[in-house]
Amino acid sequence: MEKYKGVIASQGLAIAEPVIYRRVDYLEKTPTTCRADDPSREKERLENAHRVLNERLEKLKETALDEEKDLIDAEIMMLETMVMEAEELIENTSICAELAVKKIYEKYEVLFKESGSELINLRLYDLRDLASRLIAILLGAMEKEKELYRGKIVVADEIYPLDFTALVKHEIKGIVTRRGGITSHVAILARSYGVPYLIVPGLPDIGKAKLIILDAINGLVIIDPDQSTIEQYRELEEKYAKLRQVYAREAHGKASTLDGVEVKVLCNIGSVEEARIADEYGCDGVGLLRTEFLYMDRETPPSDKEIEESIGHIMELVKGEVIVRAPDIGADKPVKFIRIDNEENPQLGVRGIRLLLKHKDILLEPFIKAVLRLSHKYGDRLKVMIPMVSLPEELREFYDELIMVKKTLEEKGEKVSIPVLGIMVETPASAKALDLFKKIAPISFASIGSNDLTQYVLAVDRGNQNLNYLYDELQPPVIRTIKEVIEKATGTGVEISICGEMANKIHAIPILIGLGIRKLSVPISLVGRTKYVIRRLNSSELFRLAENIVEETITKNQVYEYVNKLLEKHRIEYV
Repeated sequence: MEKYKGVIASQGLAIAEPVIYRRVDYLEKTPTTCRADDPSREKERLENAHRVLNERLEKLKETALDEEKDLIDAEIMMLETMVMEAEELIENTSICAELAVKKIYEKYEVLFKESGSELINLRLYDLRDLASRLIAILLGAMEKEKELYRGKIVVADEIYPLDFTALVKHEIKGIVTRRGGITSHVAILARSYGVPYLIVPGLPDIGKAKLIILDAINGLVIIDPDQSTIEQYRELEEKYAKLRQVYAREAHGKASTLDGVEVKVLCNIGSVEEARIADEYGCDGVGLLRTEFLYMDRETPPSDKEIEESIGHIMELVKGEVIVRAPDIGADKPVKFIRIDNEENPQLGVRGIRLLLKHKDILLEPFIKAVLRLSHKYGDRLKVMIPMVSLPEELREFYDELIMVKKTLEEKGEKVSIPVLGIMVETPASAKALDLFKKIAPISFASIGSNDLTQYVLAVDRGNQNLNYLYDELQPPVIRTIKEVIEKATGTGVEISICGEMANKIHAIPILIGLGIRKLSVPISLVGRTKYVIRRLNSSELFRLAENIVEETITKNQVYEYVNKLLEKHRIEYV
């Protein structure tokens, strides 16, 4: 059994046999000679194929983004021209419809290439795709393959919108691709049709796999699961089918407890794509904007203008506050343009703020320039958060750099402002000394990064599978540490939120609210579920729950028992 983490493009659960989908170019399969005994019959076949493909294109327009609709209209016009000319060719030469389509395509291929225009050459790709699909319909190819895909999970490098419209008719159970985007047309279609879809860049060849679990709730693909895992997911699959509509209805609007305490449900995002759908999923804002996407997979660091443009784009797309985390590079997120020495324990090495301060010229200064300008434009809606801070002097050095860069830009006549500042609480040191940070710089908020905080409090490498039995955010020492953080924050006027995996856990939500947290930041796909839980709880009851857990529990199992009783009492269902 193997597990791979992915990005959720469309929520859902599926357990099925996988089938590999590879696009076939049917132009290459068309014979060079093909006589037609009845030209009128061939023209009729071509008209029927044209109608089918045209209907698919029109269907795509219904869910297309505005900028895509013009492109689809252009394809519809190209298709109509190609079919009209192919019919004339059938009439004049008595060849079969497939060959007529191929010959018309080849004519335009020569004309397009001779034009020398890059734009026209791009249209050639579209024309070839249309011709190939038209021939596939004429050959009845997809109909022949219907049983190959029915009831299975389709695995591919990439799926195109027209591929999806054909596959969805074959009652596929889900899609897994190595490439794609959560705001791509295919992702939008998958959500529209309720087809689970996960994008897993590192997915290996699974040609020999007999069964896979597509968990597009927690973002997992499980290859050849064992029997107990299958049985567990069979129950979840049935339960989720009933809960999916409930969660979707709960996603929008404020989340308040039964006694009127509002809890904001923000989102963790790491791309412009995710920002595009934040409102669609009911995000109250962005509690964690991971800026690492600006730095990964490139040979040179981004300029301040590039950073400003990308974050500015996200600010325009998102409603509510946006907490921008300075690049948390290092450890498991290396970049090509910085050489990081091999470290025996990179999780305790040069990462986060340590790396930023070490490479001020290419990492910290461009980032600061960008957020200073953006802060002037967007005001308090933009907030900046510093990762992996352990000691007050690290914050001091960051703040000194911020003031210095601000002064330099102002001397050049630029309009800049100091952003609202905060820190990540991910280390026991920052948890113990939160009140000291307030004395060093004007921080107004802190966000608990529960993933790292848990591993450091428990001295458990969260990536070590042999220690899975120990790593859990609901271990009593972790909960006690979070309580201490909140108490220190309350005493110094620092607002506390949480943006780690802990906020994603149903069992953690009542505890966190009971401890006093009023902002939870979760993956986009979990907003509806999180609001559903909050609206069925009573804050005064949660205060007592958290107090009892802190004072009385010794093991994580006891913590879960406490929360389970509460969930059962309020009939809160979950998967």
